[in-house]
Amino acid sequence: MKGPAEWFTGTVVKEVAANRGATPAQIALAFILAKKNVITIPKTSSPTRVTENYKAAEITLTALESDLLDKAFPPPTENKALKLGW
Repeated sequence: MKGPAEWFTGTVVKEVAANRGATPAQIALAFILAKKNVITIPKTSSPTRVTENYKAAEITLTALESDLLDKAFPPPTENKALKLGW
């Protein structure tokens, strides 16, 4: 399973972000926010990042973008704790 750091360095995330004029973090957050039964709590102490996180909620990914991200970062196939490689 890919860790959180790979969300921001992955080619698919970077490409979608570049095409949308958004940051990779905004794309990752928009992708997660669109998922049902998933809760995300973005953490930051930077006012700039708070604004970026807020704007991520305004991004609606296309079906193609969501499919590409789903393939790059598939959901877990079993119930287990995620390894967070911070």
